[in-house]
Amino acid sequence: MKKANLVTAAFCAVSLAGCAADGSGSHALGDSFGYSFHPDIASWQSNFPFHEAEAYHSHGVSYNEAEEWKEANIPYEQAIKWHSIGFSPDDAKLALGSGVTSADDVAPWYYQLAPMSSQSKPTPTQLVSYASNAGTSYTPADVAAVLQNTSAPIGNINEVISLARQVHTGTPVSQLSSQLTAMRNEAAKQQMAADAQAQAQQKQERVDRYGAATLAACHDDIQGANFAMGSENPYATRGKCVTALLSASPWGKVQWLTERSLLLIDGLPYGQYTYSVIITDPNGPLRLNAQAVLMGTEPTTYTSVLGAQTVAPTFVVVKYLN
Repeated sequence: MKKANLVTAAFCAVSLAGCAADGSGSHALGDSFGYSFHPDIASWQSNFPFHEAEAYHSHGVSYNEAEEWKEANIPYEQAIKWHSIGFSPDDAKLALGSGVTSADDVAPWYYQLAPMSSQSKPTPTQLVSYASNAGTSYTPADVAAVLQNTSAPIGNINEVISLARQVHTGTPVSQLSSQLTAMRNEAAKQQMAADAQAQAQQKQERVDRYGAATLAACHDDIQGANFAMGSENPYATRGKCVTALLSASPWGKVQWLTERSLLLIDGLPYGQYTYSVIITDPNGPLRLNAQAVLMGTEPTTYTSVLGAQTVAPTFVVVKYLN
């Protein structure tokens, strides 16, 4: 019989529970024996073997966090390593899903970069980004050289990695600042070109939607409809262009004035507020329920059925959009 089993057998001989002859019960009894000398982790006994509970506890992992690591199916040896570099179970699961194989892949980055910042440690996301993109093209020391010798922030992963690769291939650290300036100038140039292209595309989309003549008539300023302007100065709508659906809300109504004009009376539900707007198509019959570009003109004064004099903002159709 092996020495370990002799010890187990001796222990079992004085135990009321007894043991299997081959020592298979030694783990459970050993756990109980260990827990009896560690009352500070006695509450862990129902869920963790003693060696795991003792390891977690000695590394500052709480019982609740240990349960989270267990639920994440991460072995306790790895869990302790992840914990030591500031990772939560969720952080570790994200890291393992992004190409990192273990805490050992990330730990060198933490121990190289964390001491460099007294105020904020590198985040798990940053550490994983550096570790998963490194390969053989740069090292933690290369990244540290960049952070120590330039103004590149640790959070700008792409910027730092680009410089770290240059360090790895022999670029002197004395040249990093000028390299960074050149990179930023080029990035700014590319961004300006992208912005110009986006603006040109947006302008073309507006031309395609409204037509060049309509945009010219509206001085390239067409806003979304806000017929609540009826509550403001009705004269303020003159010369303004808006897009609108020529219909009333479920609690509003349309009153035809002629085949080319209508009075739209609308507002908020339950009659909390109402406003009136007059819309006219100078070129032909007004198309109800159509989407259109409207331009404000001189407001119209009329007397309502209740005898009240109303000054209504007035719009003409510039272009139908559908």
